[in-house]
Amino acid sequence: MDALVWLTAELKLQWQNPRSPYIVGMFHDLCKIDSYVKVIDVEGVEYFGLDEPKGEESHWDYNNDTLIPGHGAKSVQLLSQHMQLTEEEVLCIRYHMGAYEKDEWNYYDRAIKKYPNVLYTHTADMIASKIIGV
Repeated sequence: MDALVWLTAELKLQWQNPRSPYIVGMFHDLCKIDSYVKVIDVEGVEYFGLDEPKGEESHWDYNNDTLIPGHGAKSVQLLSQHMQLTEEEVLCIRYHMGAYEKDEWNYYDRAIKKYPNVLYTHTADMIASKIIGV
C-alpha cells in the first residue's frame, strides 16, 4: 500500500475516489488467502534447490484445492462481497500483475488507456515486492 500511496503523492495521480490508492494497495493481493499451504521439509529431500533443511524447515506450495482460482480477478471477486468498488479500483486490482499476465495483454493495455493508474498500481507492486521487499 505504501508504494502506491507514495506514487500517488509524488506524481500527483488523480483517482476516481480519494480512497482508491489505499483500497487498491491494501487489497490487491486478497487473492492469496487460502492459496498456499505450509509444507514441512524432510531432511535429504531437495526443495527449491536446498537439500539440507535444518530442524523443522518449511516452505509454501500453491494450494491446488482452492475453490476460486486466479489472482487479480479473485481479489476483485472476494473484495466485492464486502464493498462497492469503482471501475478504476476493479481494473487496478484485476491487472496489478501487469505484463506477467501474458494471456490478458490486450485487456491490460486497454485498462491502462482508460485508467493510467492501472499501470501505476503494477509499478507500485513491483517497487514493493522487488525493491523494498515487502
